[in-house]
Amino acid sequence: MTSKENLFRLRIALAIAFGMTIRIEADDHLASGWLIAGVKATSIAGKPLDLKAEARLAGHGLVVAFTSTSCPVSRQYGPTLVRLEKWLQARGFKLVMVNPVATDPSDQIKAFVADFPPGASYIHDRDQTVAKAFGARSTTEVFVIDKAATVRYRGAIDDQFGVGTALVKPRHAWLEEACLGILENKPGVMPSTEPSGCLLDSSGSGPVFNAAGMTFHNRISRIIQQNCVECHQESGLAPFSLERYEDLKSHRAMIEREVNRNQMPPWFAAPMTMKGHPGWSNDRSLSATDKRDLLNWLKSEMPLGDSADAALAVPMPAIGWQIGKPDLVYQLTSPIEIPAQGKMPYQHRTIETKLIEDTWIQAVEIRPKDPSVVHHVLVFVAPPESVGEEDRESPDDRRGFFAGYVPGTSAMIFPEGYGKKLPKGSRLRFQIHYTPNGHKTVDQMQFGMRVAKAKPAHELHVFGVANPGLRIPAGAANHVEVARQLVPTDLNLMAFMPHTHVRGKAFKYEIQYPDNRRETLLDVPRYDFNWQLRYKLARPIAVPKGSTIIATATYDNSEGNKANPDPSKTVFWGQQTDEEMMLGYLEYEITGEKAEFQKPFSGPLAALIPGKTAAERRERFFNLMDKDKDGFLTMKEMQFLATLVPQMRENPDRLQTIFKTLDTNDDGKIDRSELKSIRNLAGG
Repeated sequence: MTSKENLFRLRIALAIAFGMTIRIEADDHLASGWLIAGVKATSIAGKPLDLKAEARLAGHGLVVAFTSTSCPVSRQYGPTLVRLEKWLQARGFKLVMVNPVATDPSDQIKAFVADFPPGASYIHDRDQTVAKAFGARSTTEVFVIDKAATVRYRGAIDDQFGVGTALVKPRHAWLEEACLGILENKPGVMPSTEPSGCLLDSSGSGPVFNAAGMTFHNRISRIIQQNCVECHQESGLAPFSLERYEDLKSHRAMIEREVNRNQMPPWFAAPMTMKGHPGWSNDRSLSATDKRDLLNWLKSEMPLGDSADAALAVPMPAIGWQIGKPDLVYQLTSPIEIPAQGKMPYQHRTIETKLIEDTWIQAVEIRPKDPSVVHHVLVFVAPPESVGEEDRESPDDRRGFFAGYVPGTSAMIFPEGYGKKLPKGSRLRFQIHYTPNGHKTVDQMQFGMRVAKAKPAHELHVFGVANPGLRIPAGAANHVEVARQLVPTDLNLMAFMPHTHVRGKAFKYEIQYPDNRRETLLDVPRYDFNWQLRYKLARPIAVPKGSTIIATATYDNSEGNKANPDPSKTVFWGQQTDEEMMLGYLEYEITGEKAEFQKPFSGPLAALIPGKTAAERRERFFNLMDKDKDGFLTMKEMQFLATLVPQMRENPDRLQTIFKTLDTNDDGKIDRSELKSIRNLAGG
């Protein structure tokens, strides 16, 4: 077994937003999403079966389950298949069992089939015709096939039995989840899993097309559905739709170029080497086979093919909202004018939610009126005004952002059973970065949320590992900055979102365990400012208390970086695109005792203000700034920072941005509780 297959064995399913396909770093024969061939066989009862026809004739689809009477794991799954046959039949699916072991005795097979209803379809595939057509890997692998004869899932029935292992009950019912996805009209395919059981030597992965036999309907439509239409649809984020054959013809040259240069579909994570890494649930990258077939078809006459081979139509979300119809919609109270040219400081706006009870959120989406001028948006949750002074804190301290809008991500749909808490009476605080693009315009964005029907079992949090004290020398082509963060409690990591500006070249997350072992969680060797993706794990990674998260960013401040606004400039932390940031956002749930990440006081001020703890340094800083000793800091008093930090002298807008970020109640002054986000005084 290859190392890739060993890695794949550990990857399991979580549905992603819109249910699109999950690509995995493994051999192509492990993938789903292909049109099955017209495989013909005869059941042990003498009935001829055409599996493609059986899929199309079934109410909702076909399940092909490989089995064997001589494999111990297959025998354990016998009663499971008996139960599933009834479950599938009640939901409009037909079960066909295939035994690819030639030497399994006929009397054992008859005894096995006797437990099923009369007429059960069982094929003794002695020459492995069916097994090779499907590329079956083991005697317990199952294939879920929809009415368009597309493989929507392949892999294990569940995770209850394996070689030398047996659970009291399964933790994951993958086959049932795949069938329910078809019944619920979810688009795309379920992620493949590695089946247990006895291994088979049956090469193949379904139909193999040559240039002449490959058409839009029998092959290309499925590749596009699984990898492109999430964005390339009417009302989608992409500039044009790829939902129709005519769309591909019109954009042939552009598609070919972007696929050839690995820019589309956008996915920049390197293959993972960490033992037990679960992979990614939103991997859009093309497999080698899909890429080859798509490019070959684009270079050909682009045959349309037989419409009978077409994939099922992909249901699209409600027009205008990717998350579907939201339960809550908030809009900025007044429009924001964006000039045609120049730089705009960050805009801060606050909206009262007026919620009378705690609300759990399952999906969020930020929807600008004019996306062309919006670089990114972060929405923070600020406590209600009625909360005591000792409990007030800046909305971006500890909690991280509640929702985000960056190139490549405007909506977030949390996995089943997960959600974020929106406390009653809380306020939504928007931090908006506009980039004028040559025409004067107005924006008044909306923020939509879907409410969970019940309190989720798992609460999601976000934290940013940052280095606001970064300094990138002029002309440096490979400058490295590092940030470290101690993990204060046991937790499960769910997702990552690295963020830098146009000089960002690469970004990496690592974990150093308490025993000093060090492993890579995410490696983005080709970071792209224009596609700041949220990398969602296929299953959580458990991180023990006392570990350290290490974020490493590489910057290109040289003339060789075409996006570099000024290679002669030494670059510091700042919000504008011609400045830089280093933020390694983490999405996680706490599994140990309740504890918060503690942000170290860092940056230029750390060397200027003494103190053993962050709280002590904050107090010293407050006393230093508060010239009139009235217990508040005004903008005039904060201007003293420019004498301490050179970057602020070079960019006066930065100080204004910092002041507005700290002033969480927008009263034009900062008190001690608001200064808990003192990290921002170093440029964050």
